[in-house]
Amino acid sequence: MSHNNSFSALRDYLSVAPIARAIIRSREIELILSEKDFSGRIIDLGLGDGIFESILARHDLLIQFGIDHSFSVLKLAASAASSKLSAGDMEKLPIRNETCDGIISNCVLEHIDNLPSSISEMHRILKKNGKVLATVVTDRYPELLFWPRFFSKFGLKFFAKKYIAFIDEAFVHRRYPKTSEWKKFFEDSGFQVVKTVSYVGPRRQALMDIMLPFVGLGRVMRNLFGREIFLKRLWLAGFIERLLSSDEEKKSESDFANVFIMAVKK
Repeated sequence: MSHNNSFSALRDYLSVAPIARAIIRSREIELILSEKDFSGRIIDLGLGDGIFESILARHDLLIQFGIDHSFSVLKLAASAASSKLSAGDMEKLPIRNETCDGIISNCVLEHIDNLPSSISEMHRILKKNGKVLATVVTDRYPELLFWPRFFSKFGLKFFAKKYIAFIDEAFVHRRYPKTSEWKKFFEDSGFQVVKTVSYVGPRRQALMDIMLPFVGLGRVMRNLFGREIFLKRLWLAGFIERLLSSDEEKKSESDFANVFIMAVKK
């Protein structure tokens, strides 16, 4: 598999999605495309609206099969994704044993009720030496949001807690494990975690949080007009790239809201 290195994942995403999603998902696109030895029969677990998959396909990473538990989401994905789509439960995947070469799970596992069962299912469907590329939130996700930091700075901790509770409900976040705890989940299911990369630093997380209302506006537009309608905003790409260029430099693991995990079935 060859990737075009001269691309801007952010610009790709800004052309089809709100800024809040684009600045996070574009970084995840970069992390997944950085793994060169990732090919074969690739499954996307929790593919969502299919946009993420369509942008990966622009850069030669083709996904053969996409699964999501929601029929309404799969209906959306059908217009963007090129893979075969199926409704399925992460705890009982509709895939035979050891038939997949790779799995992508993009910000899905934090929403799952029975996490050990779901990771065991990943292990079951992968061939030996098959890889999982997973992105997940960490324990630092809530505190790095803009509004909890803003409220806490002025001693309004009650409002900070209420806002985090709102985000948990809106995003259906079930857990915020530390990176070490995520690794243990995979290792307990028989995987070897060979790589972790912390990402989404304070600036990126804050900007995402500030721009979240426009995600809701996009959904309203989609319900009214059948698609999300946005103002032209590609001109913002250069500014956002400069703003976030040092977001991941010289920081410790505790300074990041998310982690990228590569795990191998041995």
